[in-house]
Amino acid sequence: MPLIVLLAAMALAANPLTQQEPKYLEPASIDFMAILPNPPTDDSAQTRAELDEILSLQASRTPEQVSRIKAEHSITPAAFAQLIGPTFDFKTHPITDALLHQVTVDSRSVTEEAKAHWNRTRPYDLDPAVQPAVDKPGNASYPSGHATLSCTWAIVLQQLFPEKKSELLARADEIGADRVIAGVHYRSDVAAGKKLGQAIAAKLLASKSFQSDLEAARKELSATK
Repeated sequence: MPLIVLLAAMALAANPLTQQEPKYLEPASIDFMAILPNPPTDDSAQTRAELDEILSLQASRTPEQVSRIKAEHSITPAAFAQLIGPTFDFKTHPITDALLHQVTVDSRSVTEEAKAHWNRTRPYDLDPAVQPAVDKPGNASYPSGHATLSCTWAIVLQQLFPEKKSELLARADEIGADRVIAGVHYRSDVAAGKKLGQAIAAKLLASKSFQSDLEAARKELSATK
């Protein structure tokens, strides 16, 4: 590892990006109630239509989809690695990996507050005919955390790999859609997650602290090409 990258990695280790508290934004700075509409109520026609869509997708799930869905359940930035390069590994780029870890912490701090606020019932708790393809999450349904986080990651990764913009966004959309196929989210959860992810990413990009760490990641990637 070149000396400049090694020194940057040591600096981050001394003041770790891998902290478990938000660093780049204050959760309260994201007004999710202004950004997102209220979710459909459990007894609404829209929720029934969304449940019917989930049941239709459930009936046509393929083994390939189930395999992908299970691999995405405990989601990490590795879900985007092959888009960057067939052998790319975030773990061999510790500065970039730490940046994305901190983005994860910041994003989830907002999403969990939004979930707790709306406390939308998960599809399988509303209709027992829904059989999830993955373990049942323990939190509320709206907005989708996977959709929020994958959208946020995709926008951050665009800053590092601008030539992969369309592929990164398409992968984020696929991850969100897979949560509907999996039977753990409604379509409206995913749409809300994407919108919230865009708002979070915009706030991150406006952060001087984030921009400083992003530049360190750029240098690392440049030095290891």
